[in-house]
Amino acid sequence: MPASVVPTRASDERGVALIITLFLMAALSALAASLMFLSQTETYSTMNYTMMSQARYAGESGIEKSVNWLLNSYTQPGSAGSDLTSSYDMTKSPVTCTSGCTTTSGTCAYTPGSAPTGPCIVLSAMGGVTSNYPVATTSSAFATAATGTLSSGASNIGFSSYAVLMSMQAVGTTVVQTWSIVSNGTVSGARTAQVQVISTLETPLIGVTGNSYSAFATGSVCGAITFSGSAATNSYDSTKLGTASYWSGGSVGSGHPLINTSSPANVGTNGNLTDSGGATINGKLYTPRTGVGTCNNGGGGVAGDALTQSGSATVTGGLVQLASTWYPTTPSAPTPLPGTATQSSSHNTGCTGYTNCTLPSGAGNPNIVKISGGNSVASATLLGNVTISSDVVFHVGAASGCPCYYTVNSFNISGGASLVIDGGPVIINVAGTGISSGNVLTLSGGGVANSTFVASNLQINYAGTSPVSLSGGTASAAIINTPNAAVTLSGGADFYGTLLTKTLNDSGGTAIHYDQALSSMFSSESTGNPLLTSFSWKKY
Repeated sequence: MPASVVPTRASDERGVALIITLFLMAALSALAASLMFLSQTETYSTMNYTMMSQARYAGESGIEKSVNWLLNSYTQPGSAGSDLTSSYDMTKSPVTCTSGCTTTSGTCAYTPGSAPTGPCIVLSAMGGVTSNYPVATTSSAFATAATGTLSSGASNIGFSSYAVLMSMQAVGTTVVQTWSIVSNGTVSGARTAQVQVISTLETPLIGVTGNSYSAFATGSVCGAITFSGSAATNSYDSTKLGTASYWSGGSVGSGHPLINTSSPANVGTNGNLTDSGGATINGKLYTPRTGVGTCNNGGGGVAGDALTQSGSATVTGGLVQLASTWYPTTPSAPTPLPGTATQSSSHNTGCTGYTNCTLPSGAGNPNIVKISGGNSVASATLLGNVTISSDVVFHVGAASGCPCYYTVNSFNISGGASLVIDGGPVIINVAGTGISSGNVLTLSGGGVANSTFVASNLQINYAGTSPVSLSGGTASAAIINTPNAAVTLSGGADFYGTLLTKTLNDSGGTAIHYDQALSSMFSSESTGNPLLTSFSWKKY
């Protein structure tokens, strides 16, 4: 029999269209919801960006308000009044408070963005950060100036700031400060946002000259200046040497000038200072380098930090960061140039081989000679490679009629010989032609005598790179201007004046006494315009 055929009934497929429609509606609903969520996310993202920008601009407003107050309303500390520089320890960074503050003990701790603790100098208008400034009226004035609100529709936008004193120094009659300023900008309401802005306000030092320092080394290297043993710097004032009380012997010209222990004798370098043993810098270290610690390139690489100290060595005034490296104008090559012939003076040779040479009247001793100088660079007395030894006393200058100019190719004094300055100023320009080895300038033996102790009465200029050595047993007073040469001090005799060198090594216990008169005779350091030198921000 044929198989039965079961007929398909149309009624079995009824309702399929409804199911498909429901699936499509569900998919469309999901898609619509996704589009609505995406749109809402974009709206919130735009809102968040707007609020963050508003909070950041509020934070920057706090920075600007703080800077405006510090530059235009703030009275810096001084030597008189209620805000005394003696209330600040300027040898530390951040600067710490010694008197008049809520907190004067412990250790100042500060990381930009975190509330400072300990005896830091703080001005604050921010909740949670306490002002620690030594003058209450100053704290109150900053608290009023460095907080506020801004209008933007229905949002409440506010800012508040605090400032930490990072460094402080006296430049002439001006006090120069560096402040780290932190400002929080806040948007409040149904949704909130907070941004923290951090910036640094500082005033750079410009117009620096080598004569502003007891010693300045132009080299940007480790150990550009090296002090060891009992080497030291301090100062005296040659303008006061007409008074008996300024001499160790109790009468004018007796003994040596008395040192002013309260006046600093700063040093400076484009590189690193290495200070060891019992060496003492009675003043500040000026350098564009930052940091205190071991110079990380050994002895000769580019300086990675400012100061290497060991033993009981000290820099009493602390570190001051220069805005940039400083390279002085190299002394001009003397014109005309001297010859390169050797000119020697030893026992009983007198004026043999020298022009403009006389034996002092009545001396009766050919070991005492006097070389007269010209009254200008162009008419300077020309000398070759001068070598003085034995017991020769070599006089230059005149009691009246100077400045007296001399141009030498090289100048070397040894044995018991000595160089004596008769009045001044005496200007010796060193050419150094053909000097490829050995010192271009050696002052040893009996040393250099400048009995006036007025450093400007003897000025030695050299533009070349051959080394210079200063030693001997007699105190010397001079301006040494050799910015491209390595200079070594030894022998233990005191040096009065200033040295401008490429590198300086004082390992023989020589004390450098800076002549304060030089700072008024020559241009000294000055300050540039205040700058905001750093800027960063972050969301809270």
